[in-house]
Amino acid sequence: MPTPTVTGGAKSTLNGVVSFGPTNAWVVGRGRNGAALVEHWNGAAWSVVPVPTPAGAASSQLSGISARSPSDIWAVGSASVLVGTTVQGPYAGRALER
Repeated sequence: MPTPTVTGGAKSTLNGVVSFGPTNAWVVGRGRNGAALVEHWNGAAWSVVPVPTPAGAASSQLSGISARSPSDIWAVGSASVLVGTTVQGPYAGRALER
């Protein structure tokens, strides 16, 4: 499978991947815009999956992804609320469900 196109080029990062075979893979990270990034591979192309940004967050990122099955996927990350302050916790939002 080809490398996912991350939004923003050099300043985007991919931090985690989970794959269920040649037609179902997920990657998480941070886009150039400073927001959490999720992309999904369907066997033909990568697509960006919308991820909500926590209220009041200046930036966010997803640092890992894990799954027990294609319908039970979890991502974990952080959001910067104020300079020097980080809120962390698991995220299992509807945006990651397919």
